[in-house]
Amino acid sequence: MSDLFLVLSQHKYIFIGEQHGKKSISEKVFSLIENLEGKIIFCVELPQEVEDLLQKFLQGKITRNFFFASPYLEDALHDHRLHSGILELYQKIYSKGGTVHCLERYEATAEESIKKKDQNMAKKFLDILHKEKANYYIIYTGHAHVMRKEQDLFGFHITPIPIYLPEEIVEEAVILQCREENGFVHCELEP
Repeated sequence: MSDLFLVLSQHKYIFIGEQHGKKSISEKVFSLIENLEGKIIFCVELPQEVEDLLQKFLQGKITRNFFFASPYLEDALHDHRLHSGILELYQKIYSKGGTVHCLERYEATAEESIKKKDQNMAKKFLDILHKEKANYYIIYTGHAHVMRKEQDLFGFHITPIPIYLPEEIVEEAVILQCREENGFVHCELEP
């Protein structure tokens, strides 16, 4: 077992930031979490409006193409948050007995700032925590959404999800940032 797995296995809350659009990152993430023992709740940066469709896809009731055709997924497909590699990750987690939930509010993203988007995702995450018991709660989003501190990036002021969560959750959380560089996936713990 890797040292990174050992660190992750010791935290109930795992926040993973990814560089969107890289299948190799989703494969690496699964290799790091696949041996976690117990129930996993995996929360993703997709619109809540497609959660029922996502569940039907994971249950094999609809095709990938039918799922991708949802108008609520247009932005996620455009910015590569959603692709076949990510769907494979969700399927592997689901087949392992995990639950996949969508955090984002589609209607909100069009007119609200990134600050409001992250605030809404944090609120949905807290709702999930109160409703469902698990051994591990994982947030899987783009890098900026799970940083510990506010920052200015890409011309936006980012107030990430952890800012809106109770201090005891953030203190107990581990943050892993994953990116692909020169064909290799690098996952590093954020201090």
